[in-house]
Amino acid sequence: MTLNIRRQDKPQLSRLSILLYGQPKIGKTTLCAGLPAPLFLACEPGGCDYLSGVDVADVSSLAELTAAAQQLSKSAGQHKTVVIDGITWLANQTAAQVAKQQKDARQAYRQVTEAISLAVSSMLAAGLSVVATGHSRSITLEDGKIETRPDVNEALSDDLAGLFSLVLYAHIGKDGQPAMLTKPVDTDKRRVVAGDRSGKLPKLMPLSAQALLAGLGAAGSPAQQPPQERQVATNGQTAAATRQPATVGMSEGEAAALWQHGAQSA
Repeated sequence: MTLNIRRQDKPQLSRLSILLYGQPKIGKTTLCAGLPAPLFLACEPGGCDYLSGVDVADVSSLAELTAAAQQLSKSAGQHKTVVIDGITWLANQTAAQVAKQQKDARQAYRQVTEAISLAVSSMLAAGLSVVATGHSRSITLEDGKIETRPDVNEALSDDLAGLFSLVLYAHIGKDGQPAMLTKPVDTDKRRVVAGDRSGKLPKLMPLSAQALLAGLGAAGSPAQQPPQERQVATNGQTAAATRQPATVGMSEGEAAALWQHGAQSA
């Protein structure tokens, strides 16, 4: 075997994996519609019903998610981003079914995590970016601390979060606007599961595809292509998912190019 060694002088942003979880109906799915060439794997019933102009495939079980991942790993077509929409719903449903067949519930959770990991890994290996969306859960611990994490069984939650390079918590910020927390919080009163392996994102940022793409692209050269505008219908209202160039050093078009092909000009 010949070991092919390459020098990586700049971060590579292709094949990025993201877990975007948070409060329901806040705009997580709408954000994903603004990512480059998305394909939605709709796991939670009704989760994608208000989108328009996007490709959607219904996935009602973990077995169907595995089959979809295998198909996409062989031929993704024009899609660049795969959105597993409603992954917490799918994980909970599957874990409950598997647990009935297992004496050890933790073994059931491990099986679910392993199956999701294989599905995500196969799509990443095919050069696709994978974004999974889900709900959040806040509980009060014995010491009075409030903990917010993905809404799956605690034995499954940490493993699920560990599958993704970015774990972003979507919520309503102090200004009343949807926002994303990208770094973990752990104080005497509160703990929030989040993480940014890229190290590029600010701790708190707007809940938008434009902000996410531009933040990951960082500062760069002039735009390689003009930003594209696509219409996304949300709750009966139509709005542009991408509008003006990003304001953090590069245009949205350039950031999208970096997402797809790696940070060649960062």
